[in-house]
Amino acid sequence: MSTTQPTPLVVHGWTIFAHPRFLTQLEALAHQVEALKLDTQAGARTSALIYSLVEIAKANNVEPYLWLRHVLRALPTATTVEHFEALLPWSLKAEQLITA
Repeated sequence: MSTTQPTPLVVHGWTIFAHPRFLTQLEALAHQVEALKLDTQAGARTSALIYSLVEIAKANNVEPYLWLRHVLRALPTATTVEHFEALLPWSLKAEQLITA
């Protein structure tokens, strides 16, 4: 039985390990971020924020793409501090992200 190994994507020195089926999405996101960053100062802040979120997820052993997808889907319905805290990467279990 073979398992698919995460494939690294390097963006400006940041190595992001992702399942091969998510690489296309991550590459597209990286290109969009770079386009924003080149245009405006706000784009540079957005780029730094996204890179920070990816690194926070990685530091907590959470797949960045799955976590960001889960958070972006759940944010519109979050209304309390508890809802927001539940979205933090150290508050989630892998099962929650896979089914999200």
